[in-house]
Amino acid sequence: MDLVKRLGSKYLGEDAMCLIQNDEADVSLGIAVMDNIYERSWFAIVAACGHSANSGLPGRKNTNQNFSFRCWLTQTSRLQEELLARRVLYFVDDLVFFRCRNDTRYEQLADKAYHSGWNSEVNSLARGVTMESPLWDFATILEYYTPRSLANEGDVTRALAGILRRVTERGECQFLQGIPGAALDAFILFRASNCLLCRRAGYTSYSWTGWKGRMVFKQCNLKLFSFLKDWLEKHTWIMWYKRENLAPPTLIWDRAPSSPSSSTGSSRDVYHGQRRPFQYPPGLRGKVPSARTAPTESLPFDLPHRGYPLLPFWTEAVFFQIKMDGRIAERRGIGTVDKAALAQGFSNGPVWKEIIPG
Repeated sequence: MDLVKRLGSKYLGEDAMCLIQNDEADVSLGIAVMDNIYERSWFAIVAACGHSANSGLPGRKNTNQNFSFRCWLTQTSRLQEELLARRVLYFVDDLVFFRCRNDTRYEQLADKAYHSGWNSEVNSLARGVTMESPLWDFATILEYYTPRSLANEGDVTRALAGILRRVTERGECQFLQGIPGAALDAFILFRASNCLLCRRAGYTSYSWTGWKGRMVFKQCNLKLFSFLKDWLEKHTWIMWYKRENLAPPTLIWDRAPSSPSSSTGSSRDVYHGQRRPFQYPPGLRGKVPSARTAPTESLPFDLPHRGYPLLPFWTEAVFFQIKMDGRIAERRGIGTVDKAALAQGFSNGPVWKEIIPG
């Protein structure tokens, strides 16, 4: 309060004072609009030191010691203030530094050429808030968010509530288990980044929310995310359904645009059109009808109750036929194998080699 007064501001917002901590509904309501609170503030104050909320802000003094606020950066609950606030004043041990969306500065760092890239994580996240390409930016945010620690594992999406709401508005899509429904095909393709992923209890395995550890999305297929709308429009055909407990399957997203007149065209990577039928490769014989991927009857599921929906879907299946012609095995099918994989995967010489489609 003393700092705010000295800076000439009249108002201070703090979670513990503005949200009724023992009222779950009030806390949830406040967290859901936290993006507006941070972005519309004059600046945010971050106490990235101390051991509790009662530690207070440290005093300033000249020092040349090195510092790190990785402990603060590893908390999931801090990502929204780090990402959404236009200006942030950090108190780290005995140092104070200032960050806006263009730069990061503090008194002990006078070399502009150095400090412009001083903290790539803060700078990358600050650029991501613009949501000019909401799904690309959301994938970037997740790559910084997933390695962070959670005090309560049940807050995995709650700590991102404001950001999820922003992606929902900019991308004009709803979320399912932390995944934007309009690009579910892309966001279920993730992998671990220099770590082993561990399951998070109570969440589904098809979403990043069901795993603990740093995950990457764009690195799995950079070309896919670079041309996401084109990929979703021309190279996907599965119509995804969700099934919650004993309820019948329902579409995750409508095949028709929900509000075509409201589209601004700024979301270049969001696709709201109708899924195209499966297209066979040119020259393939023996084609079968593939216009239907929706269920025609209620199928029984003898599964235990879960706290998240399952993803039933209907698609084409490919069966490879193997037969022997004397001592030579003939394998039939369609597929591609990278040349480099052959060179690295098989030893030289006349030995038995096999390719197992995964």
